[in-house]
Amino acid sequence: MNKLDLNSYIKENKLELYIVPNAKENSIEFDKDRGLIAKIKAPPRENLANEEILKYLKKEYGLKVSLLKGQKSRLKVFSVQ
Repeated sequence: MNKLDLNSYIKENKLELYIVPNAKENSIEFDKDRGLIAKIKAPPRENLANEEILKYLKKEYGLKVSLLKGQKSRLKVFSVQ
């Protein structure tokens, strides 16, 4: 699968992702109804999925981000530095 260019989805230094935890592998894809969907291997407990998506965005896309909104929600907004 080709890696998406996330730069085109960053608006005003913010990136919005819908998170799907407990996935087989980490990936990000586009869905016309939900927008960007991040499939993350980590479970949605004890902040594990949030930590996993932060690491994944840095490792795979070179993005340094912090979570702005959605600590306990599947819809998350990240600040991109």
